[in-house]
Amino acid sequence: MHRDPVALDKKRTELHDDLEARSVVQFFFSEQWQALRAYCAKRSIRMVGDIAIFVNLDSADVWTIPSSSG
Repeated sequence: MHRDPVALDKKRTELHDDLEARSVVQFFFSEQWQALRAYCAKRSIRMVGDIAIFVNLDSADVWTIPSSSG
């Protein structure tokens, strides 16, 4: 895979506001998730849910760290 530093810088600039907004949403979700987990733990409520068990080969994770894909 090829990463052109100029193209990456251009996209970082173009997508800056969107990335910042997503970061804020993720931060607040994390805060609320931790608060919910603490609330449930105090009341002996067990939470069950799904977790990711694989990384899709065309995901950003594989694109940024191609050595991890196999």
